[in-house]
Amino acid sequence: MSVRANYDPKFFRRFLFIALGCLAFTGWCFYDALIGYPSEFERSRVYWQPSEASKDYEGMERTKWREIVAEKGWPTDQPKKPDEIKKSISNQYLYALICIVIALPCLIKWFRARGSWVNGDATELTTSKGQTIPYPSIVKIDKTKWEKKGITRIHYNQDGTAKTYTFDDFKFDRLKMGEILEQVEHGLQDEQIEGGDRQSVIKARIEQQKQEKAAKEAELTAQLKTETETTEDSDTAT
Repeated sequence: MSVRANYDPKFFRRFLFIALGCLAFTGWCFYDALIGYPSEFERSRVYWQPSEASKDYEGMERTKWREIVAEKGWPTDQPKKPDEIKKSISNQYLYALICIVIALPCLIKWFRARGSWVNGDATELTTSKGQTIPYPSIVKIDKTKWEKKGITRIHYNQDGTAKTYTFDDFKFDRLKMGEILEQVEHGLQDEQIEGGDRQSVIKARIEQQKQEKAAKEAELTAQLKTETETTEDSDTAT
């Protein structure tokens, strides 16, 4: 029986959100670098005058500064020094570059994941990326991280070369991936399955746990019902 697991849009959507957040912050950085900080240059140059005694700047006398800002309608707070504004502009370009470096891989990962799938049938495992893994070529599978993280590593040989495929049920339909893994394990010996039980054993254990949980809940419900009826009978007798 052929089973196909399509990609999980919820998993890959987080990469889209990261990319959009980074690109939004990039836009903010470019605004500050091209408009925000440059608009402060005139106010800064008026307030800060080059010092003759040193290479630094001297601030304008407060009373005179108040007259100028009142005339030009500027904010009254002390502006940054021109060198500090230039440094801030350079930092904005640096922050924008960092955001772009983060955003582009996330955007590419989200875009490439759309429409991807993993398919398993009675003879082989295939993927939307063109990978084909015949079951007889599988050397072993490593299920160390399967139950906690949904990751299984399939080790197989292709044209005499050892290769590994990462089987990840976080990226694809989890239930379907479990069914595909069960098909993969069907033709393997127990010693070829490392780090965990067969999928059929895991399914049986999960089903048993569900039945035990349901039995406990039914027992608790019956107990509460009995206690309620006993209380009501006591109240009636009183």
